[in-house]
Amino acid sequence: MISSFLSVIHNSLLTRIFGQAGALKLIKEKMQIFSNLTFKEYVKNTPGNYFSLFFNEGFNNGESFFAFLFHIISLIFPITAILGTIFYINPIIGAVIIGLTLIWITFPVFFRKFFSRKIAERLNMLENFNGEFSEKLNKFEAFLFFGKINLLKNFLSPTAKKASIGQKSYRFWNEFNANINLSIRKLFLILTDLAIILLGIYYENSVQTVIVLVTINSANQMFINDFNTFIVILTNYLSFKTQFKNSKLNEKSEKNILNFQDFNEKIEKINIKNLSFNYQNNQVLKNVNLEIKKGKKYLLQGDNGTGKSTFLKILMGIEREYEGKINFNSRELKTISDQNIIENIAYIDNNPVLIPGNLAENISFYSDYDSKKIDELIELIDLSELKSKNLLTLDEKTDLSMGQKQLVNFASHLAEAKPIIILDEAFSNLDKKNLENLVSFLLDQQVTLLFILHNLDQELVAKFDFCLNFSENQIFLQPVTD
Repeated sequence: MISSFLSVIHNSLLTRIFGQAGALKLIKEKMQIFSNLTFKEYVKNTPGNYFSLFFNEGFNNGESFFAFLFHIISLIFPITAILGTIFYINPIIGAVIIGLTLIWITFPVFFRKFFSRKIAERLNMLENFNGEFSEKLNKFEAFLFFGKINLLKNFLSPTAKKASIGQKSYRFWNEFNANINLSIRKLFLILTDLAIILLGIYYENSVQTVIVLVTINSANQMFINDFNTFIVILTNYLSFKTQFKNSKLNEKSEKNILNFQDFNEKIEKINIKNLSFNYQNNQVLKNVNLEIKKGKKYLLQGDNGTGKSTFLKILMGIEREYEGKINFNSRELKTISDQNIIENIAYIDNNPVLIPGNLAENISFYSDYDSKKIDELIELIDLSELKSKNLLTLDEKTDLSMGQKQLVNFASHLAEAKPIIILDEAFSNLDKKNLENLVSFLLDQQVTLLFILHNLDQELVAKFDFCLNFSENQIFLQPVTD
């Protein structure tokens, strides 16, 4: 009885207390990967994979040490309890044990719904945290291209902490329920042995012989059960430790291996010579020669799959396994870090991101900008009605349309005032009025513009300086004439 109770305490309480601290520490260490993770490496996994990495691995490793330690201690009690019961047995103890057995038998019956509800509630909570974590992790691209990647772990930490507590709460109720049933099974074993002893005494058999047989029987069964559990825990512990140590996401990322050099210049021109790029053994670009000049506006045109987005990702340093030369001013792109590229180029795609907070906070995106500048941007995107509204709740919910989110995302990047702006279908959900206003605004700015949007009105096309036509693995530069 004592050993069973201690088993419940060990599995459901002690590991919850000590394992929680270990799990949180490991999760915090795991989150450091985002500071060195390239975009290309990031997209190899889904948000769900990262959630599994942090919480499944984190909790298993975080509590395995404590479960391992406490279980060793708990192995002492089963044999001790059996021996103590045998030497001090009497009818009163037998009656007490029978009474306790009846209580423990009826306990699960009356509280099964309670346990089931608690476990279901915590499973639902974990699913919600998984969704919330995934939604937040989808913002990796935004944090990267805003140059705020060092803040991502702080952004994820509140959800990680809540998920940590939720995971432990689920395990507590699940394991408590399971260990109550285990306790009942052990009690039945003890009662069976007690019955043998009492019957042996009643029929005047050798009490010593009966006690020895029961002791061997009980000790053997309990020892085998506990030893098997011990081996499983030890194997899992070593397995989790190895997985954690050899995790691919703990390896040095690509950006730390490349020979980056400081690049503190403003990009005046981009020279491209003999650029070729293959994707999954398919030729996307071949021997492309091109010069992108400061302050000019380029419209990228071509069918789907001709390499427009790939070309822009190469310029952003996302795809670095190309052949040929790409020089920013006089420096080869491959020697320039992601951070230095991001400082020069605003990259806006059709995956807008919101953060918890009002419109001004979303446009600022964890930066400090003059309130007058923010107000001008709000007026530009014509979303004054959202000025006092929280755009995203703490559980990652929003009622903004995709078009509204694209407007907010555009204003966020515009606030950075970078000399080069890349838009990859960033206005795909805007109405005609907003589209015309924003494209006209961009064309009047002193920036270098690279723009992708299908079915753009010809009046707007005519305002660009050049068209970059993608066809047959080539990029053809064509001046735009009115």
